[in-house]
Amino acid sequence: IFWGLLIFNLDRFIVNTMYSDGKHTISLKELGLGSPRIVIAIFLGVVISTPIEMRIFEDEIGKELNSMQIEETNRAKEKNNELYAKIKEKELKVEEYIQKQAENESELTALENKLYAETNGTGVTGKIGYGPAAKQLQEAVDRKRNAVREANEKLDKQIDIIRSELKILYSERDKSIANTDNATAKMTGFTARMEAMYNITSWKNEE
Repeated sequence: IFWGLLIFNLDRFIVNTMYSDGKHTISLKELGLGSPRIVIAIFLGVVISTPIEMRIFEDEIGKELNSMQIEETNRAKEKNNELYAKIKEKELKVEEYIQKQAENESELTALENKLYAETNGTGVTGKIGYGPAAKQLQEAVDRKRNAVREANEKLDKQIDIIRSELKILYSERDKSIANTDNATAKMTGFTARMEAMYNITSWKNEE
């Protein structure tokens, strides 16, 4: 009822306020005065026809929206897969470095245990105290301890760099997920339905 009354009164306004000098030809004055009314008429045509078109193509619009959602999801999934691959690669690198540090510490511990056994009489020589064999082992332990410390410090620096990169990648992943959710949610709005209708009508015009 509201739309009917609004359109009826606008139509009356357009017709009743049209200027005419009584001639069959259209003068520049008539054209100038009629321009705003022509614009209103075009606007009314669009406003009235759009809901009708959307109603007529309702089923096809629903199918097109579903296709658009699938396309957007697949595009986001492809992008996220690349991101997840980078994250996984760096996470595995961190695990590898941590494992290497543990192996270094394990080698040092094994050498220290060997020295302890040699000094308490349960080692190769069977003698208690720091004999020649124990002293050699002590030197080997000291060298190994320094080597492990240097190696693990270098690995710590590499781990810190990778973790900083991972922090950025995690942030990008969270933003990507949020953007995907927002894009999918927008596919149910009026703008998305208009885009779907445009796609459908374009296809039909091409046919």
